[in-house]
Amino acid sequence: MHEIELLRMEVRDLKETNVDLIKLMTQSNPSLAPKLFSSQEIKSTVPKWSSVVTQSIDKPSQSLHFPNFRDKVDVNLNKPFTEGERSTDNDNKNSARNRGKKIQKKESTTVTNKQTDEFRVSRDDEINFHDKVENPWMELRRNRSNRRKQVPTITGTSKQEDDGEFRSTYVKRAWFYVGKVVKNIETSSVKAYITKKLSTDEVIVENLKLQGTYDAFKVGVNFSLKDNLLREDFWPQGVCVRRFNFPKKNFLGKNAGTELI
Repeated sequence: MHEIELLRMEVRDLKETNVDLIKLMTQSNPSLAPKLFSSQEIKSTVPKWSSVVTQSIDKPSQSLHFPNFRDKVDVNLNKPFTEGERSTDNDNKNSARNRGKKIQKKESTTVTNKQTDEFRVSRDDEINFHDKVENPWMELRRNRSNRRKQVPTITGTSKQEDDGEFRSTYVKRAWFYVGKVVKNIETSSVKAYITKKLSTDEVIVENLKLQGTYDAFKVGVNFSLKDNLLREDFWPQGVCVRRFNFPKKNFLGKNAGTELI
């Protein structure tokens, strides 16, 4: 409905403008008055598309096609009101009701506190700015290693009496590898030979049981007697003697507590 009313108003305005133009022309040239005010001439001045509008109003649910305009207006008299049209009507009613009411405006107030401003300015003088660092320091960072720290230990050297109860069970020994010995010799024969040369019974002999043409033994003696076993004239001719190398897999098992030299 709103669109139809607008179209009617536009047609009415166009007719009035045509009449005004005719009046101006007659004032300038009075001889044209009988021709311009004839019914046929007045009808010819009205644009052709106005008749299209009047016809479309009588026939609802048809679109208006204007030859001189790009836009097309769809007119449907049976179409219900939209939400926008209803909202405009409600706004007009509310505005009419609230005409008599006075609207109270809130006045904006600004509060200034002189004490805080003076305090802020006075505190600026108490701040001291220094260009150089008063207490420079340096951070030292050391890379961490996966090795365990060795705990320092000491070994007692004080000589005790033979009948003393407080003594160590550990005996420091030197271990040797004795090889290239005749096959199938007894361990007791090797121990008797070393005991006779050193004049001591604190000798340990162990057969290594090799699968070859000769036998080999592991010999352990007191650490103070190791120099005697390192002399060439101590052993029979052709016997090979060197420091014994303990295997890693058996070191903590069979030979725990012994010292390597």
